[in-house]
Amino acid sequence: MAGKDSVLAESLKTKVQGAISSILPDTVTAKQNRKLNEPGSANN
Repeated sequence: MAGKDSVLAESLKTKVQGAISSILPDTVTAKQNRKLNEPGSANN
C-alpha cells in the first residue's frame, strides 16, 4: 500500500464514492450504503 491510508478500486464510480464518503457525515454515507446493500438492489 506504499504508506497510503486507504485503498480504493480503480473504477471512476468507486473513486467518486470514496471521495464523497470522506466529506459527508457518517449518517449520510450509512443511508447510501444501506440502499446499495438492501435485498433486490442488484436487480436495478
